[in-house]
Amino acid sequence: MGKDGDLTIDFAKSRIELEVFINLLQESVIVCDRSLCIKLMNHNACRIFHVNSQETLGKSITDLMQNTGIIAELERMWENIPDKSTINLPVVLDEIKLSIDNDRDRVLVVSAAPVLIDQEPHIFLILHDLTALKNAFLRIDTGKKQYELLAEHSPLGIISCNNEGDIEYMNQRMYEIFEIASDFPADEMNLYKNDVIKIQDLEEKIHACVTSSNECTLIRPFHTSSGKDLEFRILIKPLLLNGEITGTLLLVEDYTIRYQLEEEQKVKEERLYMMLRGIPHPAWLVSRSFLIIAQNVTAEKMFNKKIGDFCWDESVDLEKSFLYRHGKELRTESINDEIEQDGMVWDTWWIPLGEDIYLYYATNITKYKMIETELFNLSTTDALTGIYNRRFFEKKLEEEIERVYRGSHPFSLIMIDLDHFKKVNDTYGHSTGDKVLKEFTTEILRNRIRKIDMVARWGGEEFMLLLPETPIQKAVLLAEELKSTLSSLCFRDVGTITASFGVAGFQIGDTKENILDKVDKTLYQAKDEGRNCVRACVEEC
Repeated sequence: MGKDGDLTIDFAKSRIELEVFINLLQESVIVCDRSLCIKLMNHNACRIFHVNSQETLGKSITDLMQNTGIIAELERMWENIPDKSTINLPVVLDEIKLSIDNDRDRVLVVSAAPVLIDQEPHIFLILHDLTALKNAFLRIDTGKKQYELLAEHSPLGIISCNNEGDIEYMNQRMYEIFEIASDFPADEMNLYKNDVIKIQDLEEKIHACVTSSNECTLIRPFHTSSGKDLEFRILIKPLLLNGEITGTLLLVEDYTIRYQLEEEQKVKEERLYMMLRGIPHPAWLVSRSFLIIAQNVTAEKMFNKKIGDFCWDESVDLEKSFLYRHGKELRTESINDEIEQDGMVWDTWWIPLGEDIYLYYATNITKYKMIETELFNLSTTDALTGIYNRRFFEKKLEEEIERVYRGSHPFSLIMIDLDHFKKVNDTYGHSTGDKVLKEFTTEILRNRIRKIDMVARWGGEEFMLLLPETPIQKAVLLAEELKSTLSSLCFRDVGTITASFGVAGFQIGDTKENILDKVDKTLYQAKDEGRNCVRACVEEC
């Protein structure tokens, strides 16, 4: 300690101790003399300026802090420090920003303190690096502004209030909903006491949420000062600070239109369910993903399905499923199908009622299909023999001609006439004659022809065979076989019967009338030539 309390440091003796000391400091320290030459620089200062301490010794501090205003401050400081001055208190010179080696700007607060070293005044520069702190405050400020911007432009109303209901913040959307002038101070309103903004049962609900420390949602009606009736959906969220609830945040949605739509939807759904219950047949409401949404009592009893089940039994092949046999997605248009299940026939309809809902119902049409089949059989078959009649045979003959012209192989016809059958009817009676015709049809014709062949009663004791994909040579062989079989058969009460056979093969250019005329001519040729024989139409016939 020097005279009058001066603090004098022997720089030469104390350099090492001083360097050790300043390197222990968390702050950045630079020691410079009157000419602003750097005498010492600790590690933290070197890190800030990206330099080596040995390289900077003796260099001017202006090389490190150009254009910062600090140099001028230091020069003015020297003017107030006489030689061998006593130490004064440190002074804050300035807050500066430095860009070093393309690094981010650093924010430094520079403090300076004079000190005597070897009886010469020096300056201790202490640099407080506030970069991280400044950035943190900047992020907080930016976040706050962004939150305020989002809050003000939010489609939801936002209210923040303390535990007594005093409003601390309310966004513009909430002003619009409450129909309050935007310049009216929010902090002068109380959510529980102000009649203009008071919401039914809200205070009790908030207290319940605060007590349980849980957020909750509620829907409440609200009557505005202009006479509008609104529906609010409100999310209540307690606000925590240091583990204590200090208030409540409310997110308020004007739910009026959606609420009305939901109510209307409920009415529509109820009507839909009433319609479903009124259908006398099994009926379901089904989603696009094939889940049952609703079903009537008939459907539930008949098929033992529950709400939420799939439309089909997963243990059964989808193609065999009653409710939906198509392995594909539902379409936007209606789908109508006839489905046979367990000996019954169902007429089914899938009708889209919206984007994701279908009405499906099934009508048991088994008895109608039986009637339809019976009528079809009556219109296409011969009542006595049970084989096809002449009208249906002609229709099938036309179709077979079309098949040939589309690329199929030609076919052949065999026309059969039982010889002297009028004598059988006259001698033994028509009842016996009918029995012969039935037995001939069953024992001779049906047992010998293929599944693709067709036999029909042409009239009286005449019969016709249509043989697809059969050339005339094979048709002749079949006719000969039928003739031989018939000749060897003994009919009860009648004995042996013979028949005449005419055979014709279809040729390109033939029509229905043409081919029928050819086979008819060959039959009469067989009858003219003594009966009980086969005659075929050659190309020139």
